Amino acid sequence: MNLLEVVVASALFAGSACGSAQICALATASVAQDEHDQQLLERSDAALAVVEATLRQQPRPPLPQANCPLETQRLAAVVGLLPVPAGLSRRLGQSEAGTQLLVTVVAAGLGEPRTRLYSPAALGLCRREVTRATA
Repeated sequence: MNLLEVVVASALFAGSACGSAQICALATASVAQDEHDQQLLERSDAALAVVEATLRQQPRPPLPQANCPLETQRLAAVVGLLPVPAGLSRRLGQSEAGTQLLVTVVAAGLGEPRTRLYSPAALGLCRREVTRATA
């Protein structure tokens, strides 16, 4: 083997080793980012679980009123007082009829919001008005 063959072989070896190291580094960075995203989504779910637990602990009146929109506003105020974990943002809204609370938690940097719809009637805080169809 002459000197030229040794130099070419070592250059090829060094190039392939460098490329392999870069691929490994990219794969490691991708896995780390995926784990970070998964942790943010788990924190989003945990934040929604806290909201649900808080809503379920609200005192129920002995005779629920028929004013679900008022109860929805009260629940929105209660949820608005809960702390929002770092890295997350929370949006509150209501259904078109105003009888359900819409809670959306978004993790910073992720486009996948977690959304839950809570009904005061389902929580026993108000009763639905039943309309009867007339014949």
